[in-house]
Amino acid sequence: MEPLFPSPVPTWHNDTYPAIHPINPNLSQKGKTVIITGAVSFAHAGAKHIAIMGRTFSALEETSSQIKKTSSITTTSIFPFSVTDEAATNDLAHRVGAWDTNVKSIYIAARAFLPTASPSASLLSVSAAGAFFPAPVGAGLAGYMTSKIAAAKLVEYLAHEHPSLFICSVHPGVVEMKMMREAGLDVFKVPKDTVELPAHFMLWLSGAGEGEKGWLRGRVAWCNWDVGELVEMRGKAGREDLCTVGLVGSPFEARGKDR
Repeated sequence: MEPLFPSPVPTWHNDTYPAIHPINPNLSQKGKTVIITGAVSFAHAGAKHIAIMGRTFSALEETSSQIKKTSSITTTSIFPFSVTDEAATNDLAHRVGAWDTNVKSIYIAARAFLPTASPSASLLSVSAAGAFFPAPVGAGLAGYMTSKIAAAKLVEYLAHEHPSLFICSVHPGVVEMKMMREAGLDVFKVPKDTVELPAHFMLWLSGAGEGEKGWLRGRVAWCNWDVGELVEMRGKAGREDLCTVGLVGSPFEARGKDR
C-alpha cells in the first residue's frame, strides 16, 4: 500500500512479509544471544539465548513461557529490575520520568554491553514517530516526545562512536497499546500494524548483511518501510542527514556579508 506518512520508499506495510519473516534462512539468529524485551521473533529465528529485562516479573515470565513454546533450542534468563535509581517510581514513562526510561536506559545498556560486543552485534533502540512530528501533534506529551528525540540523537552518536557495530533507532509502527488509551490518544484514526511487523523488522535489522542495512546505521527507520526498497537506497540516500535528528532547513543558503 501507499505510505500513510512521509516515507523514503514507496511501499508501506502494516503486517509482516516474507523478506522479514523469521522463517527466512537469511535472518538466522543461530548462535546469537538476544537481550531485548519481548524477543519471541528471535526465538522463531533460532537464537541460542534470550535475556529478558523489564520491570514486571509476571510479564517477563509470560514472555519467557512464550519463547519456550516457540523454540526448544532457545534458553531464557529473566532479569526484573529498574534501569534508574528511581525505584519507587511507578510510571517511569510519564513526564520527566520518560527521560530515565528512554534515554538513560540506552546509555546504561550501551556502557554495559558495547565494550565486549561481537563485531557483528546490533543495538536497536525503539523510537516513536510522534517525536518527529510538529509539536502541536503531541501537545501534552512533552516529556515522552522529547525523550524519544534525545534517544534518537544518542543512538546516532553511539553509531558513529562504534562504527564496527550496527546501531539504529526503530519506530515500531502503530500497535494498539494500553499506554495509548491511557494517554487519551485516538488509536482508531489510522490503520493498525500487527505486533509481528515491528518484531520481524527488527529481526531483519539484526540478521541482514552489512551491504543491505549498513546505510541505516545511526538513523531512524520505520518498521513500515519495505526492506527491499531500503536496500535499493544504499548509496542513493542523497543526504548524509537523511532520517536523523537535526535542525530543519540546515544547511541554510543565507550567508553573512563578510562570508
